[in-house]
Amino acid sequence: MPRIIPLLIAFGCALLYSDDLRATHNRAGEISVVPVGPCLDNRVEATITTYTKASSVAADRDSLLICWGDGSCQMVARSNGNGQGELLPNDTKLNKYVAVHQYPGRGRYKISMTDPNRNEGILNVNFPNSVTIP
Repeated sequence: MPRIIPLLIAFGCALLYSDDLRATHNRAGEISVVPVGPCLDNRVEATITTYTKASSVAADRDSLLICWGDGSCQMVARSNGNGQGELLPNDTKLNKYVAVHQYPGRGRYKISMTDPNRNEGILNVNFPNSVTIP
């Protein structure tokens, strides 16, 4: 019995210790863009749609940074589910972030967003290190 107590204490300490936690919450996502208003206005509406792990509460994003490709970026609040997102089956949450932007002129622009800690083990994203790729 006396040998069991130190083992239980060591086991309990091991359970409480964490070196590096990663949320690994991103499951899928896309950015869709549609023109807004007259063509010469150069205005677009972008919608960032993400599917995340619903139980990963610490990694839940109520806003994301969208970069418009013309040197400007903007924080965009989540717009669906009263700002909370929508719960789907299989521990999944649907999140939508919508913003309108006016470009200085016609051209090609690369719209992007970065949210770290995607699901691990994604085959087409630097497998097996997809967690660390923004």
